[in-house]
Amino acid sequence: MMLFLAMDARCWWLPLLLTPAGYVIIVWLTNRLAPAARGSGIPQVIAAKHSPSNATSGLASARTAILKAILTAAALACGGTVGREGPTVQLGATVMAYAHRMARVPITASVLVAGAAAGVAAAFNTPLAGVALAIEELAAAYEQRMTLLVMSAVLISGMIALGVAGDYVYFGLVGETLPLRAVLLLAPVAGVLGGLSGGLFARLMLWLARGGARKISGGRPLLFAGACGLAVALIGLRRI
Repeated sequence: MMLFLAMDARCWWLPLLLTPAGYVIIVWLTNRLAPAARGSGIPQVIAAKHSPSNATSGLASARTAILKAILTAAALACGGTVGREGPTVQLGATVMAYAHRMARVPITASVLVAGAAAGVAAAFNTPLAGVALAIEELAAAYEQRMTLLVMSAVLISGMIALGVAGDYVYFGLVGETLPLRAVLLLAPVAGVLGGLSGGLFARLMLWLARGGARKISGGRPLLFAGACGLAVALIGLRRI
């Protein structure tokens, strides 16, 4: 991302070329080399839980994880609006699955959940977020027997992240405050508007995932990717 911002500072028009081209290349490489790397990563881990013994040959394979990491970095480098949570979840689950495979320990759903939780905890320096992810999104019925595995994975990943990157706050610090009266007035409005916007966004994403994108693109995913890249570039253009 810093590389993209540096290029954008020198050539303001570069995103109009780089971002659409980058989107097209990433979609082409994903469809051709690692179809299981498509999407955020969280749905892939949820699906892999249903057949954990075969996870390393599909949704949690080494090829998928490596391409996921490379293409995520490439998307950020070309100005793509890519988050870290989903890719980190899939990468963490893959690393944990292969660690168990090398140790000749059976791969279970708990292993994938623990790996995903550890990935989130290390990426954002938020151990509790890793545990919450394991409970809320990856484990529909959180089993008592996976508690120790999840906690251990989150603890180890957090210690390694602190050792490598130091004590950092990923989301930064907010120093501004509001008076209580303003909070009481604005919080309900923000909550309602945020809830409605989030619901509409989720429905739009589901519609796109269930065939809406194909209807819009007419079965031409590369053309659709280029159009999305151009839209992102126009939104982020500073000199319109």
